Amino acid sequence: PKQWYQRRVRGLLKKKKFQDGLLDKTDVQLENLERMVNDLEFAQVEIKVMEGLKGGNEALNELHKIMTLDDVEKIMGDTEDAVAYQQEIDDLLSGGIGQDVPDDDELLAELGQILDSEQEVQLPDVPVTDIDLPEVPDHELASEKQKDSGRRMEAVAS
Repeated sequence: PKQWYQRRVRGLLKKKKFQDGLLDKTDVQLENLERMVNDLEFAQVEIKVMEGLKGGNEALNELHKIMTLDDVEKIMGDTEDAVAYQQEIDDLLSGGIGQDVPDDDELLAELGQILDSEQEVQLPDVPVTDIDLPEVPDHELASEKQKDSGRRMEAVAS
C-alpha cells in the first residue's frame, strides 16, 4: 500500500509538471499571438497613413498643374491692389472724421495739468444737532413664531 501510494503521488507529480509545461507553452504562444495582432493592427494604420499621404501628394500635384507661381504672384498683387483701393475708399468716406483725435501722450499731459491745478475742494459744513432717536429696547424681541402664534390666539379669542 505504501509503495502504491508513492507511485500514485509520483505519477500525479509528473502529470502536474507536464500540465504546467503545457500551460507555460500556451502562455508563450498567446503572447506571440497578441504581439502578432498588435503588429498587424499597426501595419493597417501605417497603410492608411501611407494612402492618406499618397492622396495628399496627388492633390498637391494636381494643384501645382492648375496654379503656377506666376498665377499666385498675380493673385497676391491683385489682392494688395484691392486692399489699397478699399483703404482709399474708407479714407474718403470717413471724411476726416477722427483725424483730430489726440494721442495718449497729449491726453496724459492734459490730465496732469488738471490734477496739478486742482485746489482742495471745500465741502459744505454739515450741521451738528442733537436728534431725538427712539430708545433701543432692553429686553429680547419676540421671534416671528411667537408673534404668529400670538396673532392666532387673538384671532381665536375674538
